[in-house]
Amino acid sequence: MPPRARRANYQPLRVGEMVAQELRERIFRGEYVGSLPKQEALMEDFQVSAPSIREAFRVLESEGLISVRRGNVGGASIRLPDANDTAYALGLALQAKRVHVKEVAESLWLLEPVSARLCAEREDRATEVVPVLKKIVDESETRIDVDPWEYEAMRFHDALGDLCGNFAVREIIASLFVLYHQHVDEWTELHGSYTTRKERESVVKQHRRLITCIERGDVRGAQRASETHLCSILSPLLDEEIVTAAVPRNNHNQRPREEATSHPG
Repeated sequence: MPPRARRANYQPLRVGEMVAQELRERIFRGEYVGSLPKQEALMEDFQVSAPSIREAFRVLESEGLISVRRGNVGGASIRLPDANDTAYALGLALQAKRVHVKEVAESLWLLEPVSARLCAEREDRATEVVPVLKKIVDESETRIDVDPWEYEAMRFHDALGDLCGNFAVREIIASLFVLYHQHVDEWTELHGSYTTRKERESVVKQHRRLITCIERGDVRGAQRASETHLCSILSPLLDEEIVTAAVPRNNHNQRPREEATSHPG
């Protein structure tokens, strides 16, 4: 007689969790913009009790998808996750494993040439990629004597990832840069700028060289230019520091990122 199949130990979802699941899907589909409907409207929509709606709100709030205001003028504001949220979660994992900031830099050295290649492959690069990158480089050159200047150069790299056309690559690189920026910002606040004027001029030239490769659709050239350049802007000063998850999940007062393009699909 064959052995009995072991029963899977599935725990049924509670009503509040099921409501949260559906609300999450509606948020991601764009059915709700800005805020969720009032609790009474959701109770009628889902035919559930007030405690179930409150439980659903607690689930979504713990995920960072909504911010709940209590009281007579209360409500649930929608807050879609971004690179800051991903960076915070990643930072926690890296900090727990005592990972050094230099390993974050090494990851960027490996990944950014991919985004450079993808930018060069875009058929619409002449209108959607090159003008944005040229504008950033022009601005960085006009501010070349501003201290600290490193952020001006890093804006270029932020944009390169944003414009690569692959949203998965874009979010991974953006999260790594959020973590790296956090540590560079803290270092420059204490010690000031770490690049000389000659080094800054060299960075600007390298950025323009990379843009030329992208503009020509020179995929290999763009990748090589990125590989040889990135190490000149990522500071070696942070080699011995441990990654810290210092980016608050609900704090949007981070660096303003360049406007992202729409999803290529």
